[in-house]
Amino acid sequence: MIDSLKKIAAMFRAKHWIKNLFIFAPLLFSGCFLKNTEFLRTLTAFSGFCLITSGVYILNDFFDKEIDKLHPQKKYRYFVSHNTNIKTVLLLGLLLFLTGLVLCSTINRATALLALAYIFLNIFYATFLKNIPFIEIFSIVLGFLLRIWIGSTAANVLPSFLIQACILFLALFLVFTKRRYELLVLKEESSLHRPVLKYYNVNMFDQLILGSFVCAIIFYVSYILKISSSLAQHTHHNIIYSLIFVVYGMARYLYLVYIKKMGDDPCEVILSDKWLLVNILLWLSFNFLVLYF
Repeated sequence: MIDSLKKIAAMFRAKHWIKNLFIFAPLLFSGCFLKNTEFLRTLTAFSGFCLITSGVYILNDFFDKEIDKLHPQKKYRYFVSHNTNIKTVLLLGLLLFLTGLVLCSTINRATALLALAYIFLNIFYATFLKNIPFIEIFSIVLGFLLRIWIGSTAANVLPSFLIQACILFLALFLVFTKRRYELLVLKEESSLHRPVLKYYNVNMFDQLILGSFVCAIIFYVSYILKISSSLAQHTHHNIIYSLIFVVYGMARYLYLVYIKKMGDDPCEVILSDKWLLVNILLWLSFNFLVLYF
């Protein structure tokens, strides 16, 4: 039973659901996290979007299974080691898409349309965008921004430009480190696994990683300063100290990428490192306490 659940979780890429937690960001910083209506709407959006992302992962993994055989980690994925009928895969993906869209549509039309846009974005990405240098990177980043927009429509709050900028550069930081890892590990076979890698090099990504790191920090500082100035209680100004957790977390991630030679899967990196996990939990707890107590 446990083995079956593990196989299902691996096929659904349940570990990657942590990326969908970005949906809760607008709710957390809006001050409405403890309001039942907004929280339940956001939770519903998160649940529906998890089903949609699982559908995307299943379809991508199935159609990329031949290429994934060349990858040192991806060759162990479910569809690489199992013979699965294409009709079964398409039916499962369609079922996940429809169920997720139904859940999102119970919130409002905007949330459902954004979820649908995510599906089409990934279809375009899988068919041709993934082979266009930098366009493929910004396609992935757009997926992160869609999470913020979905969270905003679910919580009925306007997405701040600054929080969008934070997520933009954080997502770029993660994608740049991932592409750098692929170039280093796959070496001459990198373009066979991911054809677009032939247009990149490691030195370029070193500079882009540094730039996105700095920009993410700058926009986060701007965002929390804006929040601090808009809050009435003097104690809420302490939110500026959450910057400590952000700087440490990104620095720790760089340490894992450059020293420990990790970075292929950001979710795997985060979940496998106890210090990163503790830091994220402390950041969440600190912000929650400052904003709501």
